[in-house]
Parts: sequence; C-alpha cells; structure tokens
Amino acid sequence: MSDQPHPETGRVFRFGVFEVDVRGVALRKDGLKVKLQDQPFEILIRLLERPGQLVTREELRERLWPADVFVDFDQGLNKAINKLREALNDSPESPRFVETVPRRGYRFVAPVEELGPPVSGGSEPGAKPVRLRRLWAASALLAALAALGLSLRTHLVPRALPPAGRIKLAVLPFQNLDSGPDQDYFSDGLTEEMTAQLSRLDPRRLAVIARTSAHYYRKTAKRAGEIGRELGVDYILEGSVRRDAARLRITAQLIQVSDETHLWAESYDRAAENVFAIQDEVARRVGRSLTLELLPGSRSSPRRAPTTSSAAHEAYLKGRYQWNKRTEEGLTDSVEHFQEAVREDPSYAPGHAGLADAYNLLASYGVHPSKEAVPRAKGAALRALELDPELAEAHASLGWALLVYDHDWEGAERAFSRAIEIDPDYPSAHQWLAYELRALGRHAEALAAARRAEQLDPRSLILRAILGWHYFLARDYDQAIAECRRTIEMEPGFPRVHSYLGWSFLQKGMYQEAIAELKKARDLFGDNPGRIAELGHAYAVAGRKTEARAVLRELTGLSRRRYLEPDLVALIHVGLGEREEAFRWLERAYEERAVKMVLLKVEPAFDPLRDDPRFADLLRRVGFPP
Repeated sequence: MSDQPHPETGRVFRFGVFEVDVRGVALRKDGLKVKLQDQPFEILIRLLERPGQLVTREELRERLWPADVFVDFDQGLNKAINKLREALNDSPESPRFVETVPRRGYRFVAPVEELGPPVSGGSEPGAKPVRLRRLWAASALLAALAALGLSLRTHLVPRALPPAGRIKLAVLPFQNLDSGPDQDYFSDGLTEEMTAQLSRLDPRRLAVIARTSAHYYRKTAKRAGEIGRELGVDYILEGSVRRDAARLRITAQLIQVSDETHLWAESYDRAAENVFAIQDEVARRVGRSLTLELLPGSRSSPRRAPTTSSAAHEAYLKGRYQWNKRTEEGLTDSVEHFQEAVREDPSYAPGHAGLADAYNLLASYGVHPSKEAVPRAKGAALRALELDPELAEAHASLGWALLVYDHDWEGAERAFSRAIEIDPDYPSAHQWLAYELRALGRHAEALAAARRAEQLDPRSLILRAILGWHYFLARDYDQAIAECRRTIEMEPGFPRVHSYLGWSFLQKGMYQEAIAELKKARDLFGDNPGRIAELGHAYAVAGRKTEARAVLRELTGLSRRRYLEPDLVALIHVGLGEREEAFRWLERAYEERAVKMVLLKVEPAFDPLRDDPRFADLLRRVGFPP
C-alpha cells in the first residue's frame, strides 16, 4: 500500500476491530497497520462510503480501471477483492464484511462508523463525526442528543412504510469488539436493556422478540435477511460495543428485513465514567429514535432508569448473565449478584425481581428445597412490586411462587395474567401460565399459551421442547414424539427434550427406545437427580427391577451430597409397584412443597395410584378443584 496521502479530504471509517484512515491511506487492525495494496484499498473505501448498499462492478471499473488502459478487468477485480478479504480475514462463503452479489457487484455488510480526521498517533475513540448523511426526522431529537453530549451519525434511506398491523423487531446481541470474554456481560446487558426498553415502547404496535432467541445469533455469519425470516420479524436492530479504560463507543443500526436496507444508524461516544448510566441512556435514546422511525404518532416513551447506582446495575447485569445460563452453577452465582445489586440500591426493583427469579428456578431445578427457596422468591417478588407495581417480571415471579408453593391457583393465574397485560411480549409469563393451565388439565388453553411463548421466543429450545411435554401430559404421545423429534433436529444435544421423548416412548410401551433416550438425557445432564430417577422409573416399568433398585441406591448416595426431591424417589417405587413406599415419599414431597406436586393431576406416571383414596386426598390438599 502506498504511504502517499489520499486525494480526498481526511476521513476515518471504523468497523469491527478495523479502522481506515483515508487521508493516510492506512488500514489498521487493533491499532496496528495491515498491508493492503492500492486497488483493494480503493475498493474498500468505495464500499465503506455506502455500507449496506450495492456497489456494482461497473462502478468499480469506471473508478479504478481507466478505459484507455488494457487490462483483464474481471481477473483484476477478483484478485483485488481476494486481497481485500485476505487483509480483513473475511470469507466469501460466510462474509462478515464484504458480500458478493453474483454478477452484479459487492456490498459491505458490517456496521460502519465514519469519524473525523485522526489526530497524531491514530484516531481518537472520541472523534466526532464530520457529517450527517441526512437530517433527522425530528430536529428536537437531535437537539436533545446534542445536549446530552452524545456523538451521533445517522444515515437514512428511503423505505417502505411500516407493515400494517403489529411490527416485529429483533435486537441482536451487541458485539463485544475489544474486551475480553469476562466483559461479555456488559454487551449482553446492553442487549437486554435495549430489548426491555423497546418492548415497552408501544406493545400494541411493536412486538420485540425475546433475547434468548436473538442470543442464538450471537456469533452467526448469517445475513440479516435470513435471520429476520427465521425469527419472523420485520426489522433487526444490531450494534457493537467498544470499551476501554477511558472511552465507551456504542453503535446501533436498524435493518429492514425485506430488502436488507440499512434504514438508520447511530454512534455514541462517551467518557466511560459511568458506563451503566450510559447504557440505560443509550437504550432510551435508541428507543426514542425508533419511535420516530417505526411508530410515528406514538405517545409512548421508554421508562426511566430504575436505579442511579452504576454498581447496582452492574451487579444486576452480571446476575442476569448468569441466570440466563440456566445451569445450577449459574443460578447460584446469580443469587450473589442480585443480592449485591439490592445491597447497593435497596430500592432497585429489577434487582429484587431477579432475586425472585433465581430462587424460583433453584427450587424448580431441585437445587434447593422449595421450603427454603420459594418463600424467599415470593418475598423478593413482593418487594419488587412495592417498588414498581408495573414490573411484569415481578408479577410473573410472584405467580410462580403462588402456584408451586402456596397452591393458590387463582392468585397465580391473576399474577400471570397481570404480567402479560403489562408486557404482552414477556415469554416467561406465557410459559408459566401454560404450566398452570396444563397442570389443571386445561390443555387447549395451555397449548395456546405455550404457542404464544414460542412465537415470542422462536429459538428457545426449552419452549420448543415443552410443546412435546405438553402433548405428553395431554396423553397425545404420538404428537409428543413428533414435537420432540423436531426439537432434536434443531439441537441434538439438548438434554431435556431427550427426557420428554423417553417418557413418551415409555407410555407407548416402547421400553427399549424409552430407556435409550433417558440414558441420553442422563449423560447430557450429568449428575442430575431428576434424570437419574426418570431412568430408574423406566427400568422399573420395563421389569428391569435390579437396575431400578440400583438407581434407588445411587439416589440415596447422591442425597448425602445434595438435595433430593422426594417425589423422584416416589416415581421409582410407583414403577416397582410398591404403593406404600410411593405414598410415603409423596407425603414427604407434599410436606416439603416439592414443585412437581402441582402436576399430580395430569402426570401419567402416577396413574397406578389414582384408584387409592390417599391419592384423591393428596389432590385435595394440593388445592385442585374437585
């Protein structure tokens, strides 16, 4: 690459870890210069000038290959593009930066920031944009952003009007550009905050896909159009975060799925003195911008930040990061972070709601006894609602505690319904409502709620697997098997779906297939009492009593190291035909308020006990309507 100054005015482009200094004719990666010849560099500039738009081969010919110079244009262009991709470590099959549009040209597909001229020693992270490509739709918004000291660049292109009906949007995980993996919680937290803020803008007109489905695309090479079609959305919001000791730069851009047009983009450049306040601030500003872009005439506005404590917010983000892993270790760690969040700010409602969620799942996963964990969850949920009565997560968490511990069926349904009323796009509220309806035997209503949860979170493996479990509890075993197999096609290594598939085979008398699937579930889960007990039950039902009793001994040994839910032991005794032992362990499960007691009415495994008056008495005490 030549070191002569470029004839154009001084401009700097930034994308990913790369930076292009046009005047200095330099491509840098993480501040280090990357060798690139003149023609590939010129092509890169042309692409960066029009991110997301097609740059035709004819345009490049006219610009870079003069008509009076004889050259094999196709060979020369292909060679230059290959050199450019080599410098960017890009791939034509899975492009992160330069996409080939067959027989037409090329398109730059990554988010691009245009900065001012670099200062000595390279470009400052805080350099301000040198121009706006188009004026804002509302000058008041621009004035507000300027007053906040935010560095902004927008580019708007003509687009179709928003689709009729409810607009669907997905917020893809913000890329963590230059921090280590230990800082992923920050970019994940920004994604979650952005999702939460946007979901509250105007729920009647804008539906936001759940973060778990969007998280599926964190490191994908798929294009925005393909992602959008898979998620069933109209628009995608994507962005990046670059954070160092002194500066914080956040970029965001809106893409229309139908034609992959980049409609709007913003860059925020701030001193990293209070990064979590900035995170909330940026989420609210993007929300206001998208209100103008997608929801003209809407009077809704994002809610104010629930805390002014950066330490509390940081602890909360770390807690959600761990909680979303849905592992025993992650849930245990999340409790510590949520506790830290409410210590830093006792009035921080989301911190209390997070604590409620963590305790609820620790009980539901059998990690902690319900008698210890669920009352804490209920107390935390009630405290969150005292602080913020409009917090959907807290209503849903309260509903779960009322259901599985208090056996207050009506109160639980009211809480779930209130959560859905506040936030119609909160998948967990629909999921937990479906759980209650399923437990009551209201299977048609339960299926509708489960389908709604899946629509809101279409890439959630657990929600897909639960559809199979729903059909299992409704005694439609063939449909249960079909649903489970569809989930396995998505992710063969997801353990819970093998569990549900095994149970469905077992009820059809397909013992060999059932045991094979339940062994897979156990191997994938590891030392999990639930999966071990399920396998023991299958051994017993299949007549392999020696192996079933070996599982009982294994569970006894495991109970010395960790909590063991009594109803799991009851399952094996039911399979062995040992009624007295089965009822003894079910009584213990009732006394300990084991979570799965609310499934007694519909669980097929307990069918051999239903003719016993003691079972009817258990159903009455758990509160099932007669």
